[in-house]
Amino acid sequence: MLPFFNYLLQVSAWLVPLYLLYIVLYKRFTFFAWNRYYLLSIALVSFILPLVHYNIVTEQIITIAPQPVQQIIPNTNVPNDGLANAYIPNTITTTTINWLLVLTIIYSIVVALLLLKLGKGLWSIKMLIRAAKSTWTANLSVVHTTDKVPHSSFFQYIFLNEKTKNGIDIQKIIYHEMQHNEKLHTLDVLYCELLKIILWFNPFVYWYKKSLQEVHEFEVDAEMTKMYNEVSYAELLVTIASTNNNTLINTFSTQPLLTRLKMIFNPKTYPMKKLSFLLIVPVVAGLLMAYGNISFNTVNKFVNNKQPLTIVIDAGHGGTDAGAIGSNTNEKTISLQLALELQQQAITAGYNVVMTRTTDTLIALKDRATIIATAKANAFISVHLNASDKDAMLNGATYYVSNTVATNNITSSTEMGTTIMTSLANLKGLQVTTTPLQRNTGIYVLSTTKAIPAVLLECGYITNANDNNYISQTANQKQVAIQIVNGLNTYFKHTTTVTDKAIHE
Repeated sequence: MLPFFNYLLQVSAWLVPLYLLYIVLYKRFTFFAWNRYYLLSIALVSFILPLVHYNIVTEQIITIAPQPVQQIIPNTNVPNDGLANAYIPNTITTTTINWLLVLTIIYSIVVALLLLKLGKGLWSIKMLIRAAKSTWTANLSVVHTTDKVPHSSFFQYIFLNEKTKNGIDIQKIIYHEMQHNEKLHTLDVLYCELLKIILWFNPFVYWYKKSLQEVHEFEVDAEMTKMYNEVSYAELLVTIASTNNNTLINTFSTQPLLTRLKMIFNPKTYPMKKLSFLLIVPVVAGLLMAYGNISFNTVNKFVNNKQPLTIVIDAGHGGTDAGAIGSNTNEKTISLQLALELQQQAITAGYNVVMTRTTDTLIALKDRATIIATAKANAFISVHLNASDKDAMLNGATYYVSNTVATNNITSSTEMGTTIMTSLANLKGLQVTTTPLQRNTGIYVLSTTKAIPAVLLECGYITNANDNNYISQTANQKQVAIQIVNGLNTYFKHTTTVTDKAIHE
């Protein structure tokens, strides 16, 4: 029952502000039919809108590559004495009041009593019609009664009190009640009664019914003053003003007399003010945002590449080509150590890695180009160290891109290189330059990569004592490799052509 009670509270939450809008703005208008339809519609809307759920979904595309499977080895050192699963919790018995059940019983009792009251009212009307004398006029049954029933109507039945009809214009009374019948006001009253039964706990429902019955009288009074003089009709209202004793019938004078007289003689509202009913649109929109059933969901759409991105990692020099020489090491050794560490970190991140060399072997430049082409790589990184014979103070990491326009990859290479160097700048102990360099004579392995981003990384100066000391340490080599991979991750995340097919096209 809890969802049902929540629903009723939502209905009330919708009805109250919409009704208050009528009281504040529309009640003083002489657009009686419009006011009536507004009141009827807000009750219906209040029951419908809580049932409507608005789901606003935004899609976030996340491209992922297959990750290596990590084996989880169970801990076999935990002693098993047979008591691991023998925990028996203490059982505490408490007695609590089921408030939801109490609320359900109270609500049901009140609803049942109100239904009985409604049934009793309908039955009393039926008995009154049976017992009283009736005549027919204009397809309506005029019920002549001597009970304490005022001049009133219920559907096609018009009740005339024989004790109070002397000295008044009966024809006007009959015509008045005929208007109630033609406009189906009795249906509105029954509609309000059902609303009261369902939302009996909401005080605004009772004021709502009074407002609707008030509009009924205003609407009929407006029709009457089209046929009769306003002054004479007003005198008739004063003569027969009475109190309604039955909520199910439309009495001739249900509403306070002064209010009806004031509305009869009020000037008509300017027709253009009907546009103010459009205010309901932003009001409903605001209420929807305030407590409507709107859910905002972000759906992660994972695009899993059929093939992981392939990175070719090239360790510079090798074998008989030692490359640059440092105080206690050489370029071919450090570049291979860096390349192997970079291979491990890239595989862990989900990349497919192809190495040009994994041992101290000299690989010809043409063979390196063949490896790149055969691998159908998505990116190429050549790992080197810089050197200077003239200035031992020169230091820091830089990178090169191809100077051959025909490769058509200068832009993408520069973007990838800048992203990698920006990531390397997070390291402490290694100066980093993010601006790309180009050689006049060109770099062969870069010039042969025509369709993919390709960079040559100079990971510090081997001839600089600080750089040499930093890059020679295994722990620092690992951090350099991690930052290079982070740069690759950032680059491919912001590149739309991340799939194997898209990049080669």
